[in-house]
Amino acid sequence: YYVQTSGNFGSDETMIITDMTGRIIHMEQNFANDKPMELDLSFLANGIYNLTVIMNDERESIRIIKN
Repeated sequence: YYVQTSGNFGSDETMIITDMTGRIIHMEQNFANDKPMELDLSFLANGIYNLTVIMNDERESIRIIKN
């Protein structure tokens, strides 16, 4: 399982994965380069997670169900 941003090139991106209690499981940052950010989710145990992407002071969250 992978998640990849479409990449707003030249901007800083942060991906944060939290469990349903709000505990941060993983965080990655991509500092203004020319490549989209890709995150391998294979390390996650089966369950429900929130993925938050922060880019250009905008925040978007999606729910991930891994089984």
